Amino acid sequence: KHPQATVKAPEAQNVLDSGEIGETGVVKVKEEVVGDDSASMEMKRQRFRQFRYQEAEGPREVCSQLWYLCHRWLKPERHTKEQILELLILEQFLAILPPDIQSWVREHEPESCSQAASLAEDFLQMQREAERREQQVRESFVL
Repeated sequence: KHPQATVKAPEAQNVLDSGEIGETGVVKVKEEVVGDDSASMEMKRQRFRQFRYQEAEGPREVCSQLWYLCHRWLKPERHTKEQILELLILEQFLAILPPDIQSWVREHEPESCSQAASLAEDFLQMQREAERREQQVRESFVL
């Protein structure tokens, strides 16, 4: 069994990837089972984005946990600045898409903003084609 350690900002960097933060801000050190697949990254992103002030005891603990959760999501020790920027831009792009487009694009799990943009364009093209077919059907009934 692994010992537990309290996470305090950057000093605890070496345990961040192998632990999980508890309700009291304690990191339980364990072996990481899930790889860097997009589902795992999405879960880590959501955990960072959905973290609330009430989940910690005081402002310093909130900052410490946010630092930890962000580090787990963006993995600056493994990703370049450009890769981190790509993740942030992709997240914002997806967040501002209209809901129907966003849902469809997210289902296809894009790994970059350009992939997401291409998927969004594909969705819009399919929508236009469906509208054209629908218009043709309506016109054929009028004749």
